[in-house]
Amino acid sequence: MTLIDLIASFDDDKTAIVDPDSDVRLTYGSLRNHASVLASALVDAGARRGDRIAIALPNGAPLVTAVLAASTIGVAQPLRPNSEGRFDASFENTRAHLVVDGDGIHVTVPSGGAAAETTMEVALIVESRGTTGRPRRVPLTYANLTIAATRVVETLCLTPNDVSLCVMPVVHVHGLVTVTLATLASGGTVVIPRAFHPVTFWRVARDHGVTWYSATPALHQWVLARTADPGARRPAGAARLRFIRSSGATLPPPVRQTLESAFGVPLVEGYEVTEASGEVASSSTGTGKLRPLADLQVAVVDDFGRALSQGATGEVALAGPTVARGYDNDPEATGKFFVDGWFRTGDFGYLDADGCLTLAGEQG
Repeated sequence: MTLIDLIASFDDDKTAIVDPDSDVRLTYGSLRNHASVLASALVDAGARRGDRIAIALPNGAPLVTAVLAASTIGVAQPLRPNSEGRFDASFENTRAHLVVDGDGIHVTVPSGGAAAETTMEVALIVESRGTTGRPRRVPLTYANLTIAATRVVETLCLTPNDVSLCVMPVVHVHGLVTVTLATLASGGTVVIPRAFHPVTFWRVARDHGVTWYSATPALHQWVLARTADPGARRPAGAARLRFIRSSGATLPPPVRQTLESAFGVPLVEGYEVTEASGEVASSSTGTGKLRPLADLQVAVVDDFGRALSQGATGEVALAGPTVARGYDNDPEATGKFFVDGWFRTGDFGYLDADGCLTLAGEQG
């Protein structure tokens, strides 16, 4: 099974991805074909099962295509650009055998050492800031990713009629799994600009009939700041919106209320963890309570990993089919944060009688 199987059943002529900056529109048929052609090219360039394939491409249809193709042959490893949009520093310690960039496919051994093989089940390696701010690489399996994407489809009630606007980087789980893969798993259409531009946000949303988007609180406030008379009337681009989503930090209640009032739709808050393949819990009640997704176990524990009673604040721990087994090439961090089948997130909160989670801050 591969990530391409997520899109295997949808009609060839249905639009899958729109790249508004290059005016590229890929149908599901063309997306499958492009990914298959690139996968063959990777094999011709020397890729073998389990090889790591680094991807140095900006947001857009080619990046998604490369992730699908690379995960078919080996392990896709999308790289995070620096503040200038360059990928040079991202090659450090990737141990990738091949690199896909704007100039094609290259065989390379990065400065971190020899190319490495990865466990066959792993489909993707993404970067997480962890709980200390130091980047760590998280290997995620096909099962991790497909279950995570499917749970988002169920939680948000996504359908083939939905059009998402991906303003988050596709190199991280927010943009890749929660928005892009979930949209594709639903048979919908995902619009992926090269970067977030608050000035053109509503024009893009209007032109492509966007029905939902997900962003961090900071980006939501940028959108609000660029919305003319947010208290007077809905922007033209909000005509087809049915909800908006926020994740990445707690959204202040006044901002939530302003967003819902200005755009005329409910706001769904999500709690995401890279080590759990993206969304962990979701809420649309406006209470700040987050209901864990199906199949995911959420516990609140003390410093020794012992479960705390209802209402007691402690560290949030996660277990379930979307949770990774450890970090890549970092046994010390793996031993510290992945304990007895649970991932210790470093986030703090408490559970109520209904099993809903309220976050109470992060570990320093």
